[in-house]
Amino acid sequence: MTKTDKEKNNSKNRISIVSLIPSVLIVCMLVICVLSIKHYGEDLKESRIVEHWSHNYATWFRNISLKEGEVVQTFKTSTPDMQEFILEFDDFSPSDTATLKVTLEDSKGNVYYTYECPTSAFGESYPFYLVAKPEEKLPSNGQYEIHISIDSGESDISVRAITREGTHASVKKLTVNGEKRNELVLYMFQQYNREYSYVTIWMTILAVSLFVSLLPALIPSAIPAKIWNYLNIFALTPVIYYLMQKIDQGGLDSVYRKYIYINLLLILAVFMIIKGLIPGISFYVTVAFSVLWAVVNFYVILYKGDSFLLTQLSAFSTTASVIDNYRFEVTPKIMTCIVVAVSFISTQLCADIRLLENRIKAKRSIEITVNAVKEKAGTIAGKTKGKKAILYIANHLPFLAAGLIVFVLIYTNKEVSEFSLFNLDSSIAKEGYLYSNLCVVKLSHYSKPLKYSENEINRIISDIEPAEDMAGDIIPQNIIVIMNESLCDLRIISDFETDEEFMPFIDGLDENTIKGNMYVNTFGGGTSITEYEFLTGNTESFFPAGSNPYASLCKNEESGITKTLKSQGFHTVAMHPYGATNWNRDKVYPAMGFDEFIDGSGYEGYETIREYVSDKGDFQKIIDYVENFDKDERLFIFNVTMQNHGGYDVNHGNIDNPIKIDGVSDYLPAEIYLGLVKESDNAFKYLTDYFSNVSEPTMIVMFGDHNPAFTEEFFLELYDKRGGMNDLEDATCKYTTQYIIWTNYDSDFDEPDTISTNYLGSYVLLCSNLEMTEYDKFLLKQRKKVSAIGKFGIKMPDGTFKGYPDTDNSLLEDYKILQYLRVEDRNKDYYDIFNIQ
Repeated sequence: MTKTDKEKNNSKNRISIVSLIPSVLIVCMLVICVLSIKHYGEDLKESRIVEHWSHNYATWFRNISLKEGEVVQTFKTSTPDMQEFILEFDDFSPSDTATLKVTLEDSKGNVYYTYECPTSAFGESYPFYLVAKPEEKLPSNGQYEIHISIDSGESDISVRAITREGTHASVKKLTVNGEKRNELVLYMFQQYNREYSYVTIWMTILAVSLFVSLLPALIPSAIPAKIWNYLNIFALTPVIYYLMQKIDQGGLDSVYRKYIYINLLLILAVFMIIKGLIPGISFYVTVAFSVLWAVVNFYVILYKGDSFLLTQLSAFSTTASVIDNYRFEVTPKIMTCIVVAVSFISTQLCADIRLLENRIKAKRSIEITVNAVKEKAGTIAGKTKGKKAILYIANHLPFLAAGLIVFVLIYTNKEVSEFSLFNLDSSIAKEGYLYSNLCVVKLSHYSKPLKYSENEINRIISDIEPAEDMAGDIIPQNIIVIMNESLCDLRIISDFETDEEFMPFIDGLDENTIKGNMYVNTFGGGTSITEYEFLTGNTESFFPAGSNPYASLCKNEESGITKTLKSQGFHTVAMHPYGATNWNRDKVYPAMGFDEFIDGSGYEGYETIREYVSDKGDFQKIIDYVENFDKDERLFIFNVTMQNHGGYDVNHGNIDNPIKIDGVSDYLPAEIYLGLVKESDNAFKYLTDYFSNVSEPTMIVMFGDHNPAFTEEFFLELYDKRGGMNDLEDATCKYTTQYIIWTNYDSDFDEPDTISTNYLGSYVLLCSNLEMTEYDKFLLKQRKKVSAIGKFGIKMPDGTFKGYPDTDNSLLEDYKILQYLRVEDRNKDYYDIFNIQ
């Protein structure tokens, strides 16, 4: 046998041995699966791997009164096999004598569902849900009508209606007694429940993988190796999506269709980038990284309850230090992850082995050619290598470029501004785990100001002026700050009349009191944004759109009014009659320097209104704490209330006197809200009456965090009473609340007409005659240039308003530089300006 023949035989042997690798992997996984089935027992066989329960509904409700008449809802099914819909009824009574009729039919008059029942049968439960299941599944893309009527008697029954916002787009229109209405009355549910056990899934994956692995041997020339390779590349994309979304997050079906495509494109982009950088092993690196990420995320959810995010990589050292405290078990989900990964690695190996076969077969002829060339011209070999390198780069650079382009396009998607950092579970369910991670990264990025430099920082610090002197020299022993949930004076928008006063006490406060309007940066929610601004003096206006400091920034110790007061002998207490984890307060408050945090678990037995602790109950808790506190020590309480939280559409029987607004359409949520405001007004009187008789000098500060979330139609009616929403200053009224500073001792403070939350903490320190940080002094100086920083513009000291497109950026540039220094840079050489030395 010649040397050449031996080399050929050795090459064939190498190919044969390598070709066995995928099959060996599959057989090993088969053995592992069998052992796993034995280990996990019967529970494994009963586990459901595929579930589908999608629902389309909104969160805002109105009552459509029926009495005698008919409601007709038109809708179109956009998904096949709709199995049921739900109607919700209210205001019924056992004394009713009417009959409720519900009919579902298509545009041709074919009836799919009928229901008829006396309303007296509903009893006194609240509310009543009718779960209607058509006799046949409704075909997709069909036009349907649901008719709801009350007849043959008397009843005040109403249908709970859902507004258009956030509701399924296929619900077209509503008529009530022939009149067109904007509400919707239909919940639509599509339900699919297909039960597959983990065993079924594993065996299916393994069988398919084994077949694909053996396919090259069965049909050697069926698919060229490169085509096989590219098929696997695109097949990898949904597999990784499966690993990331289904294995850890528990479902694929809740993700909106367009975000499924975005997630798939994102995965493909990342893979193409990896392929452009390390083409030889890009597939295996991508799969290995995906499996590792999925497994890490699984255990993070298991032990922490939250999804693992890219932004948490900075805390890896902390996580590693406590990893020994956890026990890691290979669960069926982890096994599924491994099975999926191994099956795709094995099939990719098939493609790579076929390429390897071609390379080995061609290697000998290449060697002969190169040797012959070397004999004739030794320099040609070097040139050949250079050309191969150029061809190599040319073949893979398009992957890198295409991947980067797709990634940038997704990253710059403007829809990220609607992403909620504090409702990650919902965001991940709707927009997918990978895209949600990208949104978190984007919202966590804080850009450096253009003029940021050490010279600029030194200039700003050197220009800080001493704080002005306030009248009097009393330092309060108790400073109580109350951020009152959704408390605002809607008359800021228009000066309307009501059938009774809703803020009589606050309106009449004058002695030892200053009060005015306050710009906030959030509307209808986002309480912690206002909270952060007050406690730190920073403004949310400089942060990325859609971000929230309590989620993305408060990871280290935070200087602010809490630590400033603590350094001057105050015992610092945070109080909130709800869950400690809301807005990450259980983590943020210790970072802020609070000595104590009293959450909802400490409010048992205190008065409630609706389902929340009332303001009076909340303030009673403050009084109880003060009475049991050492009278010789200073005390700072920061209290966040809950009474006026959203959900004003339902009275729950606790608000005796909803207050009507003259000249505005009947709108129950606003009427109940004003009733709640009156309860807050009474509670504030109760609190100040108590401290009026306390000997210790006490300052009470109260402000609202944001306006209530009413419908746009309601606010437009209010604006109409002032002549419409004509400019950005008018629009800012929806982002304006009130502040009040009251003392139980003689005080004579300057009263700013309008202030913004970021200035209020420093202003409170000024009114308290306490020592301030250099940053507080800077903020008081900054307020002389810009009186208030709002959502759409700034208020100038002369009372004029400048919208942001017309704003002189130099007015805010120094502020941006110091805030960036404080939040992002944290340069130790300058950080003393944020703390009392």
